[in-house]
Amino acid sequence: RPALLCLGNLTIDDVVLPDGSTRPGCIGGDALYAVLAARPWEPTAQMVAPVGHNLPASVSDGITRAGLATDGLPQRDQPTLHNKVVYDARGGRDWTLYNEESDFFDLSPRPDDIPAGYRGANRALVSAMALEAQEALVPFFAMETSTTTALDPQEDYIAGNEARLEALIRAVDIFLPSEEEVTRLTALTDWSVAARYFARLGPKTVVIKRGAAGVLVYDATRDAEFHVPPCDGAAVVDTTGAGDSFCGAFMAAIAAHPPEIAALAGAAAASFTVAGYGAAPLLETPADDISARMTDVLISGDRILEGFDGDTPILHENAAILVRDGHVAEIGPADALARAHPQAARHGGAGHVVIPGLINAHHHIGLTPFQLGSPDHPLELWFASRLGLRVIDPRLDTLYSAFEMVASGVTCVQHLHSRAPGGVEGLQSTSAAILGAYDEIGMRVSFSMAIRDQNRLAYEDDGAFLRRLPEALRPALKAYFDAYTVPLEAQLELTDALLELAAGRDRQRIQLAPSNLHWLSNTALEAVAELSEARDMAMHAHLLETPYQWAYALERTGGSPIAHLADRGLLTERLTIGHGVWMSQGDIETCAEAGCALCHNCSSNLRLKSGIAPVNRFLAAGVPVALGIDEAGINDDRDMLQEMRLTKHMHREPGIDAPAPSAEQVLRMATAHGARTTPFGARIGALTVGAAADAVILDWSRLTFPYQDPSRSLAEILIHRARPQAIHAVLVGGEVILKEGRFTRLDRGTVMDEIAEALAAPPDADTRARAKLGEAVMPFVRDVYAGYALPQGAMTRDLRGYGATPPEITWPGGARVAVSLVVNVEEGAELSLLDGDERNESIYEAREEVVGAADPCMTSHFGYGPRRGYWRIAETLATHGVPATFSTCGRAAAATPWLIRDAVARGHEISCHGWRWERHAGMDEATERAVIARTHTTLTEIAGTPPVGWHTRSAATVNTRRLLIEHGGFRYDSDAYDDDLPYIA
Repeated sequence: RPALLCLGNLTIDDVVLPDGSTRPGCIGGDALYAVLAARPWEPTAQMVAPVGHNLPASVSDGITRAGLATDGLPQRDQPTLHNKVVYDARGGRDWTLYNEESDFFDLSPRPDDIPAGYRGANRALVSAMALEAQEALVPFFAMETSTTTALDPQEDYIAGNEARLEALIRAVDIFLPSEEEVTRLTALTDWSVAARYFARLGPKTVVIKRGAAGVLVYDATRDAEFHVPPCDGAAVVDTTGAGDSFCGAFMAAIAAHPPEIAALAGAAAASFTVAGYGAAPLLETPADDISARMTDVLISGDRILEGFDGDTPILHENAAILVRDGHVAEIGPADALARAHPQAARHGGAGHVVIPGLINAHHHIGLTPFQLGSPDHPLELWFASRLGLRVIDPRLDTLYSAFEMVASGVTCVQHLHSRAPGGVEGLQSTSAAILGAYDEIGMRVSFSMAIRDQNRLAYEDDGAFLRRLPEALRPALKAYFDAYTVPLEAQLELTDALLELAAGRDRQRIQLAPSNLHWLSNTALEAVAELSEARDMAMHAHLLETPYQWAYALERTGGSPIAHLADRGLLTERLTIGHGVWMSQGDIETCAEAGCALCHNCSSNLRLKSGIAPVNRFLAAGVPVALGIDEAGINDDRDMLQEMRLTKHMHREPGIDAPAPSAEQVLRMATAHGARTTPFGARIGALTVGAAADAVILDWSRLTFPYQDPSRSLAEILIHRARPQAIHAVLVGGEVILKEGRFTRLDRGTVMDEIAEALAAPPDADTRARAKLGEAVMPFVRDVYAGYALPQGAMTRDLRGYGATPPEITWPGGARVAVSLVVNVEEGAELSLLDGDERNESIYEAREEVVGAADPCMTSHFGYGPRRGYWRIAETLATHGVPATFSTCGRAAAATPWLIRDAVARGHEISCHGWRWERHAGMDEATERAVIARTHTTLTEIAGTPPVGWHTRSAATVNTRRLLIEHGGFRYDSDAYDDDLPYIA
């Protein structure tokens, strides 16, 4: 028994090609086209098509050679249907039937024509034929409850018979009209509206064949719409049999695939009919080659960026990629691959450039907070301003931003969902809706639901924050906290549910999201680390995003938050740190040693006043840096091309030789390094053999119009000039999900209309109440951070200090005053032409500078210290048993190493006093950073122990304290004269 039965006509066609040549006596007919197209996916498919008394024996023999039975070809007394088909150069055709009109009806199949062995087929395709014949067949199959029935209408029978056709549509499972047939039936030209109209009549699936525009597929069971383009193997023309071939292959493939994938099979089969102007290619081409066009794809271009070797691009000129089963099978010369794989669908070509799909490694939501009413507050206040944001359906919200990402070349996103109300059930349903949305659009996603167990609104305990509020505000905020509170154990157990949601979906992965240090107790941190190790799951954690998070971390851990994570088992190669704006040099080196990755979110850091991340130092340390757009980019959208451009220019540090990321490094951030942060790993981010075929095809002439000097590198031109309008196509797993601005799986306009309609109504009472609550608690949120001591460079002047309540400090022995003795070691570090400096020192007992000649008098003054002064001071300190701080210039230590070692041996501490005895004021950041590092390294090597503090001669820069924190290892900075007591900076 055949699994698929194709019912229709069988014809003999005299074909006139566009060049005027003729092909008389070609075999054709909708039943034949359909069954030949179906066989690569359903080898048992058979046809039922009455034939005339004069059917040539050669035609019968050809059918038999194709492996088809003749049981379903009952002979009639009429002559076989005979057509003349004339194709013109514009892709159109003129069709003439030589027979009498009545012959068409007589040679259409009836239920009695179906052999007994064919009855009970799993699927039946009722092709275009006489309406009366369809009216007999559809009810017949309707009685066969196990048969899935599809109807392809005949456009010539629609006028005046709309009600009769509507009755048939109600009785079938799948409806397969063309655009012309839709318009004749409904007068509609909005195909999305038309598909839903037909689905309401009864069919679970509606497929509208649109010629060169591909097909629109509507799956009513999922309320999902898809746009599947035609295969690029040949130019689309109005070919007899193309639509029939589509229908046959579609009905064959739908047994094992969802309708949008079955449509790919239909498009593949139809492309052979189009290319051959008839059935010959389907008869002559091996079935595997036909089905391969569904999975075999050639992506070609003038240049293909395979990936990177370090930061060096791997480029192929005039090349192509063979994609098989969604993966890169081969990469080589375009002409050779085209000859070797003529059956493959084709994309790109001359005038195009192909790059790996871009990866947005840090993303949260769809509509932006600004769109929904929240201004760009600093992050800590932003949370309160977002309490009143309107609730959007998670599917629509996800699709909104997914459209923007794909349109800018993003093929994979790291979606870090922050929260959802409704307990565990709410987290599961929201996650399912989000993953379903990415499945709809065809995008690859690494998904996580944030884990957090404390401090839901500010960086302090929820109970403590509630006590800050007036009594009247507490119940509403507590209710809000309760709505989003899920026990830690339940959050961890959610991992199994998420893994089950993504199971079997090749384009979806799950990872863990320990949200941030201030949102997680130590118990939670350790639990996530254990789960990550046990399941070998990747993690993505926000950390040190803002100066307030730096201050919180210092207060909580007493040192480095990176070390705190390491102590709790999180600092491994499985961890990606989001932001890391305020990481010290020591933190960066620790992350590099641990194998962590970092995700840089340039736009977000700017918009929320978080700071400028030390990207160049990340790269120099060998930390893999990915790119994320976070909540929204600098233009309030998700344009990864813009984000790359912003990143490249934002981190060009001042100074001719100061560090700056190259275009190649930035492109690598958005591809290979982005892949590194997801569970997909090396499967994405490059187009190497074996990797997933996630690619972006760029129209290079459009990108460079009207002119671009070719001497600049591909990466430079791409990052400086590319806009979404230059993207020709985006492919995920070899499937085109965007082509020339049009999404293939669903209609962007329809989704946008749904969002607009959902938000057209005024905010409901709950939204208004939350907005009012956000405004009311904002001053109290601000108060939480009023006393935070921020790193210099992240704050305005603090003229308040301890105020009226300085800390109570008990000095040893009940002393009232603590005296710190400091000995400056500057000798050998003063400016001197004798030492190759640009000038002589000008300050000793009096201010006087010798210009243009050496100054032995000055050097003699400075020479007294190490020759005699040190020993006198050292003996005096020893006599009284008093330790001191030796504030030492790096160059002075290098000139008098014995002095420093003796001071350490006597129990004194060493502090940095700059490299030379010079002011830092006016020094650029890169130079000062290098001076601090050089001084620290030199003193550590000479003293055998690291220096504990820092003091700049006279005038520091606005960057000095931040650079000291960045470097790490310093306990104090002595360049402070604004208090009686030490304080934390």
